Amino acid sequence: MTLLENYKSLRLIGNAENIQQMLQGQLTSDIYEVTESYSQLSAMCDEKGFVIADMFVSKEREDYLLTLHESLVDNVSAELERYLPFYKVSSEIDSRLVIGIIKDRIDKHRYFKNKQKSFGLEFLSTAPSDIKSIQEWRLLHWQQGIYFLQDFIKQGLRPQEIGFEENRISFSKGCYRGQEIIARMHYLNKKKIPTNLMSSEEKPEDKNILSEIILHEDLYWFLQKSK
Repeated sequence: MTLLENYKSLRLIGNAENIQQMLQGQLTSDIYEVTESYSQLSAMCDEKGFVIADMFVSKEREDYLLTLHESLVDNVSAELERYLPFYKVSSEIDSRLVIGIIKDRIDKHRYFKNKQKSFGLEFLSTAPSDIKSIQEWRLLHWQQGIYFLQDFIKQGLRPQEIGFEENRISFSKGCYRGQEIIARMHYLNKKKIPTNLMSSEEKPEDKNILSEIILHEDLYWFLQKSK
């Protein structure tokens, strides 16, 4: 378990179908695939296809939770505020702590699974006593090709430039903000920058490093674009 202390959840309250319709036009993933068992990695882009925020999308009964880094909450809330009245939806910050879970099996709020582990979220009122570092949590995601907007030094990037194309975008859903440009880049294979996870015993200094550098178990880990 990892306490994601810099993450907050924006709760969307209203009729589930109305919330789905609103989010489907705003986020890059297919919201209709989210259930109470399965959460989702997603992102929000502007009209030019640049990433505004990345997030986890979860469902609790009729409500939806957008869990994202606290530095992104105000921007996403402001973007959605324009649409809330039209869909009869309200929003509030969920008071619970956000816990990252990585274990053999997860039956609720799971957003990723491979042959070894499942990745998911829990929302708790109090922090668990046995927690891992958030750096280790991030590194385990990097090893699966899951990246976060805060990982990257440079901002003003499109999904293909930071590896979001693999697990945050649906190319079969309908329109959303930035969809035309993102789809065009995808099908023309434009500006897709290969992102490699690298490690080193010495702290690296390289202009091709895309991310901050994580020190874990005496190794420096970082994301690097192909030269």
